[in-house]
Amino acid sequence: MATGYKGWSIATIIRLNAGNDTNGNPRRVYVAFDVDCNIAGAWDEGYSGHNAVPVELRPMARQAVTLATTSKERKELLAMFDKAGNRKA
Repeated sequence: MATGYKGWSIATIIRLNAGNDTNGNPRRVYVAFDVDCNIAGAWDEGYSGHNAVPVELRPMARQAVTLATTSKERKELLAMFDKAGNRKA
């Protein structure tokens, strides 16, 4: 468990895969959950791989389970957070 990330205790990270867009660009997102199963952060993977998440969470991101998702769900998750992983108001 990663502690100290923006006051959250991150319990796990999953990687959601929505395939590629029509131009071949990856549509994947890392989603972090706290110990109460709340979504604590979401980061667009792009071409960065596990480096898309903050450095203190990268060990968890490297071991993340990948699950299939839709492009709509991916967009909704990313819309909840800015690029730095801060929850939008």
